[in-house]
Amino acid sequence: MKLAIGDVVRGRHDVALGTVAGINEHTDGRLVVVRMPGGGFRLLEPSALSVVARCPAPSTPARSVLALVVLAVALFAGFVSSRSAGNSVPTGC
Repeated sequence: MKLAIGDVVRGRHDVALGTVAGINEHTDGRLVVVRMPGGGFRLLEPSALSVVARCPAPSTPARSVLALVVLAVALFAGFVSSRSAGNSVPTGC
């Protein structure tokens, strides 16, 4: 199982949840540093962990540009619809 920093994990022996903070070399082998709620840390073996949630992948430049294009189109559509709604309001009695 591959772990990444920021993954939410649960120890199999205790039900405490925590986030992966790093890996520590120890005389018994490699141990995963888990940040627990409340600011504490625990050193656990990778085999004693189960992944509950993965940290999100960083956004790619193409996805960022696509989000900006969609936002620009939405703003333009809102502007055009508000102008057309303003022109259809009858004035005077």
